[in-house]
Amino acid sequence: MNNIEAVRPREAVRPRRFAIKRRGEITWLARREPCLIQNISRTGMFVICNYDWLVEGTVVEVNLELEPGSNFSCKLEIRY
Repeated sequence: MNNIEAVRPREAVRPRRFAIKRRGEITWLARREPCLIQNISRTGMFVICNYDWLVEGTVVEVNLELEPGSNFSCKLEIRY
């Protein structure tokens, strides 16, 4: 390693986000509510919904249809 490499700061690598804009459903305990998934990446997704019971730390299940006949389901922890 030369001196130039030692001084250069490392670049932060952010996971690529894919815009999907799909209607989905959030499930938590007995509640099932509609939502809109704006984008998705390897580490998370941006979900739009308006529910005050979704507090930080809640683990919910998200279900959506990526394309006709291709369902996607995962568990997410609400971060903010």
